[in-house]
Amino acid sequence: MTHYIPSNLTDPQKLQKEYPDTVHAIDPFYWDLVKVGDYVRIRGANEYFWLQVRAVSETSVTGEVYYELGINPYKIGDTLAFSKCFQFDIYDPLYLNLIPGIDV
Repeated sequence: MTHYIPSNLTDPQKLQKEYPDTVHAIDPFYWDLVKVGDYVRIRGANEYFWLQVRAVSETSVTGEVYYELGINPYKIGDTLAFSKCFQFDIYDPLYLNLIPGIDV
C-alpha cells in the first residue's frame, strides 16, 4: 500500500459548468459533511472512481482504493489524500448503498 497526493484530479465545479447537461457534482455545502466510512467519487486521468474515506481533516480527505482501476496507476489498498473540493459525490453506505459490490 502506497500513499499518494494526486496532482491530476479534476475540479468538479469547473467540469460541471463546462458540461452542465452531463456532469453532476455535489454542491460545495456538502463537502464538509464527509466522514470516515463514507465513499467519495473523484476523477483523475479522465477516470471517475470511488474511495472509501479513512480520514477527514478540516480541508482534506484521505481515501482508500478498494477496487481495480482502469486508467489510474493506483492499486487496491493505496491511499490518496486530496482537497475536499475534488469530491464529485459522497455516499454513506449505511443510508444509501448505490456502489456495486459493497455490502453493508
